[in-house]
Amino acid sequence: MKDMMKPFDFDVLIESLVAQAVDSQIVFSPVMWLPASDGSGDETWGFIIATADTDGLRGDQIDAWNYETTVETRAELIKELSLCRPSLVLHDARDVLHMVKIWQTLWPGELTDRICEVADGALH
Repeated sequence: MKDMMKPFDFDVLIESLVAQAVDSQIVFSPVMWLPASDGSGDETWGFIIATADTDGLRGDQIDAWNYETTVETRAELIKELSLCRPSLVLHDARDVLHMVKIWQTLWPGELTDRICEVADGALH
């Protein structure tokens, strides 16, 4: 990849994801148009990385300043996580409903059931 400016430190993010996860599963959402994670009310391109911590489902939103950068950032992060040892299981969701169904399968519970119902209802 060309000299991409990284909007965050990959090493710090990876360390945080691995340290807080209670299993080896990581789910990547597709790149989406999302409310900005800074609470500004703006919207931005981004994606969600889901893991499970001691409280259950944990989602971290990664924002970037444009679509291309978001796609590159997501791909670079998947590549870096694929090199982690011990190995992680990386799930690349093709759409939002697929993503929440993976969450529900990996981390069953009230929260993932509710999220799945909302996502399924929004599409029908």
